[in-house]
Amino acid sequence: MINKPYFCILLATYNGMNWIEDQISSIINQENIKLDIYVSDDQSSDGTIEYLQKLNLNNLYILNKTDKFNIASKNFFRLIKEVNFDIYDYVALCDQDDIWLKEKLFTAYQKLSSSKYNCYSASVEAFWDSGKSKNIILSNKQKKYDYFYESAGPGCTFVLDKKSALDFQIFLKKNWNVIFQQIKVHDWFLYFYMRSKNYRWYIDDKVVVKYRQHYSNELGVNYGFAGILKRLKMLNYNFAKNHLLVFGDLLPNKNQLFFSYYNKNKFYFIYFFIKNFGKFRRKFFDNFKLLLLVFWGGN
Repeated sequence: MINKPYFCILLATYNGMNWIEDQISSIINQENIKLDIYVSDDQSSDGTIEYLQKLNLNNLYILNKTDKFNIASKNFFRLIKEVNFDIYDYVALCDQDDIWLKEKLFTAYQKLSSSKYNCYSASVEAFWDSGKSKNIILSNKQKKYDYFYESAGPGCTFVLDKKSALDFQIFLKKNWNVIFQQIKVHDWFLYFYMRSKNYRWYIDDKVVVKYRQHYSNELGVNYGFAGILKRLKMLNYNFAKNHLLVFGDLLPNKNQLFFSYYNKNKFYFIYFFIKNFGKFRRKFFDNFKLLLLVFWGGN
């Protein structure tokens, strides 16, 4: 009998009773794999944790209550830090409000086990309560510097092999105070780390998740002009005032050339950006939007 690939699912929850039943059902119905679910709850007040406890699943483990986080990144970092990955083949991130297609994890396994890739993410079907939906295809070819300015897609599609997951866990523990306090976007930072450490990442054009959009999404999908404007405002704050500088301090070696220009002054950086135009975003048109951000004052 062939052993099924063994997945560790990291589920961060906070007041998710409206959606958690659908998400849990979609996880436990994954095909052709074995899995355990680890939950870190950010002090929900709507019965989320009580619901999970009443399920009485023998492969669902709830971490002890901790201080209030108020942001998903801290919840995920806590999971990555505290869960023991030793017995698992793969580690997957999970939001509380999406719906996984039944072949999601096996699809990731097939790609990672049959190639030299270490990490996987995929395309999604964004959907709204109104009934509107839109496929978000994220398989654009990766560029030299794309990990400076975008993630590999929604974190709910991320799957890491054991080697890369353990490596990041060690790095996280070593730099815990800085990462836990200053990094606000966990999925982007994971992609940045893996690319900086030369792990190979596969972005699939296959849709594997129904990606719920609603008022409490921290980022969500960039849809239409309003979505673009929201993302530009977020980048202007995070890149310039926090994230990129923190990233550069934590992972300076491979990224030394970029940060040598980034840290000099704005004109040096604009020169570097124009010289390498087209290498910062996977979609070509997105490089023009990013160029506007640079001139707008994003560094």
